[in-house]
Amino acid sequence: MAEPSSMQTDVVRQHTVPRFLLEHFGSSGKKKKHRKQLFAFDKESGRVFATNVNDATVRNTFYNFDNHSEHLSLEPMLCEYEGRAASVITKILQKKSLSILSQVERHDLAMFTAIQQMRTHNQHEQIKHISHSFKKKLLEMGLFNQWVDEFSLSPDTELEDVLQIIAGDASEAKGIFLEMLSDQHTEAELLMQKDWHLLETTLDAPFYISDNPVSLFNGISHPGWGNLGLALEGIEIYLPLSSTITLAMICPSLGEKVRQERAIIQHCIVNNIRVNGYNLFEELERVNELLDGDVIHVDAARVEQLNWLQIGRAEQYIYCQTDNFDLVRKILTESPELKSGPRMTVS
Repeated sequence: MAEPSSMQTDVVRQHTVPRFLLEHFGSSGKKKKHRKQLFAFDKESGRVFATNVNDATVRNTFYNFDNHSEHLSLEPMLCEYEGRAASVITKILQKKSLSILSQVERHDLAMFTAIQQMRTHNQHEQIKHISHSFKKKLLEMGLFNQWVDEFSLSPDTELEDVLQIIAGDASEAKGIFLEMLSDQHTEAELLMQKDWHLLETTLDAPFYISDNPVSLFNGISHPGWGNLGLALEGIEIYLPLSSTITLAMICPSLGEKVRQERAIIQHCIVNNIRVNGYNLFEELERVNELLDGDVIHVDAARVEQLNWLQIGRAEQYIYCQTDNFDLVRKILTESPELKSGPRMTVS
């Protein structure tokens, strides 16, 4: 990853989702000088409120190295990659096309997506959670006495109190988080290998964006490993670019299945083979759009599925251009465990 000219910053309010991206989900205020407005849904409280892109997803000194003598920060590096991606995303939204992008522009967007997946508050919380869970598991495996001796604790100290003592301060997790964030080359290269598509909806059924906007889905089970790794067969990666456009990065193996489906449909048409319940020409048009179209127009059910991923992945906030959160309320009522961000388990 190229080094920015400086790794120092005096910026305190730092966005975990860049302002330029949030602006594509907002609407203009009454005065042009005002930042674009959008609505936010707080998963924890169920509260809906209006905000603006300048205030959404802000965390103070989030990318700064704690207690560093030279006040180093990854904020300048992130701004550099944001700038490159912003022009690419603007170009995509204006032209509604991916074929117009150069390889350099594709790589800039892949790097931005990889970084965006890592730079969120949810990822930081995940690292803290994994560290806590791992240490708890070690204690449960009989290492309690070792830490009792090391930290001069009373043998009757409660487990959770021991965890608080041995977990270290927050800078430990922060350091791991920033180290991982600082190099996303491998992840970007994996994204470059996917089949890229644009998915389009209408403002009547808009896409959400959350405080953890890169969503992952895999319909193929990979027992023992989880199934959301970027290199795994069947992985699907989605990044909403605006209220009406989402970037999809899809495992090529899924495209191969669609190509096989097209070959079967073409065979049936050429040989006048009828399939009950199917208009083969409409099916051929559908798969051609999936394989060859720059933009795939998605129906309400597909929009709901993609918005469900945003809701499930969000650490706390979901954003929309309008106060249109009935789906969020429905999902959180049916699955209240989604009121907090996703967490990995240590077994």
